Amino acid sequence: MALIAVVAVAALIAGCGGRDGGPASTSAGESGASAAADLPPGVNATDRAFAYGLLAQRPQVDHLVELARTNSGNPAVVAAAEALARSERQQSDTVNALLVQWSDGEEGGQGPPPEGPTLFDRGAVERLGSLTGPEFDTLWLQAMLNHHQAVMIMASSEIKDGEDVNAKTLARAVLETRQAEVEQMQQLLGGGQR
Repeated sequence: MALIAVVAVAALIAGCGGRDGGPASTSAGESGASAAADLPPGVNATDRAFAYGLLAQRPQVDHLVELARTNSGNPAVVAAAEALARSERQQSDTVNALLVQWSDGEEGGQGPPPEGPTLFDRGAVERLGSLTGPEFDTLWLQAMLNHHQAVMIMASSEIKDGEDVNAKTLARAVLETRQAEVEQMQQLLGGGQR
């Protein structure tokens, strides 16, 4: 599952480079420089890929949070899901504010999350809908750990290669938040807090 998440991260970074969420270069004749010209000063394709990559994950995370509410019998797993839901809302609000800033407040700076690959193993997500109790909890935690690992790779890429100061600040916050969530989930997988 971890390999799938890493491949999905690479696809997100490669596929979300342009202003419209498409590839940074859409034809053999178009140069990367002209695609970069569509971005405001101080923002590069990595910044936009990071923002759109985070937004693309939100619907699936929301779905898995809802599944945890209904299918888990473990209050600690439900609490972890609730904390994740809060951090995802804050993260999405920040990304949407960045998109408005990057579009100089023009209409269309925000919008629905873009279509794109998710950082979840689809088979695991489908199975989760039919599971309850401890079996659900184990698979849910494993799926979330793999997802968080992939998001942390995206955030690290933004810190290394991004240009926008605010996007880099968000990436650092994402890394810190996701690391804390990973530690809690690993503890839950290890049998803690039933």
